[in-house]
Amino acid sequence: MKILYCDIQSGASGDMLVGALIDMGLPVDVLTTQLQSLSVKGFAIAPAKVTRYGIQGTQAGIKANKDLTHRNLDAITKIIENSSCSDPVKHNAIAVFNNLADAESKVHGISKQEVHFHEVGAIDSIIDILSFCIGIEYFAIDKLYYSTFAFGSGTISTAHGTLSLPAPATVKLTHGKQVMITGLQGELTTPTAAAILVTLGTQLIQFGGTVVNTGTGFGTRDYGFPSYTRILFIDEKPHESEILSVLECTIDDMNPEIYPHVAELLFDAGAHDVYLQQVIMKKGRPGVVISVLCPFNAVDDCTQILFRQTTTLGVRAYTVNRYSLPREFATVTLYGEEVRIKKSNRYQELSPKPEFEDCKKIALKTGKPLFHIMQEALKEYYKQNKL
Repeated sequence: MKILYCDIQSGASGDMLVGALIDMGLPVDVLTTQLQSLSVKGFAIAPAKVTRYGIQGTQAGIKANKDLTHRNLDAITKIIENSSCSDPVKHNAIAVFNNLADAESKVHGISKQEVHFHEVGAIDSIIDILSFCIGIEYFAIDKLYYSTFAFGSGTISTAHGTLSLPAPATVKLTHGKQVMITGLQGELTTPTAAAILVTLGTQLIQFGGTVVNTGTGFGTRDYGFPSYTRILFIDEKPHESEILSVLECTIDDMNPEIYPHVAELLFDAGAHDVYLQQVIMKKGRPGVVISVLCPFNAVDDCTQILFRQTTTLGVRAYTVNRYSLPREFATVTLYGEEVRIKKSNRYQELSPKPEFEDCKKIALKTGKPLFHIMQEALKEYYKQNKL
């Protein structure tokens, strides 16, 4: 699986994201070939290597003539749809603008179609968003993740007048996301970058993997401190280990009837596994350890469930490597019901297993012993596959 992780703790803008992709190896002619089909003209992409504060990266060098046209969402959608970009690129770019329009409409109290994008609808922003979407397609990215949003302070001049930072649209777009108020002077995160990331990606504060390539993108502004976007290209080989998080808490004062309910909520939140262990706690009290194995993007939700649904006062968290066999599913039909068969190759030997819940359903329906149903399902699978 090909993963792009955007480290934005030092800032993010549309051109910084594009600059990072170019720095990682995105050919400029791949961008210009597709972008030249746009009905809007007067732009160029001239990337340049730069070094700031001892860090080397790339400025995208997206330059556009001053654009006084105030386009609404329909106008921008039409421009993108009429380009020669691929359908996935068009779909992603339109989705980004749609979220941007939604944020602007809520900030200004108007409908999405009444939003005139001003700076956001300018040529360079259309180029930024389309270029990033083209880059994602070029590198065949399967998953896009990003870190904590960095917010600066001060003011910025806009078509609506002088506004406080972070820009209102940026704040609206990052609702529900983790942000860091840095106290630094400057627009560290722009609405365009926020719209790209929340639309196309998932925020992950903890993440692990093997880095195979990187890129660093600088913007045109120099705030007097390092401000750049760094991207990490991670190629996860199938069937190798994956890095997961383990959450644990120890409880000695909760009604045991509650544990199955908590486990169900944790599974619904994305946990891969939930199990209980009996322990003897301080003062000789019997207790229970709840252990939750989950991906990083489910850590926050699972932690909140443990705090809200149990009596624990603390949750431990650590990372683990999990090695797992590849799994596939087949189906067989027994007594008019489908039974899923989980298949895995265990040391080059096929290891099929009927799904318990499917067999249980048939056992209750027919009155036959559950273990008989499981044997019949396996026999039917071998029969169908002539094994």
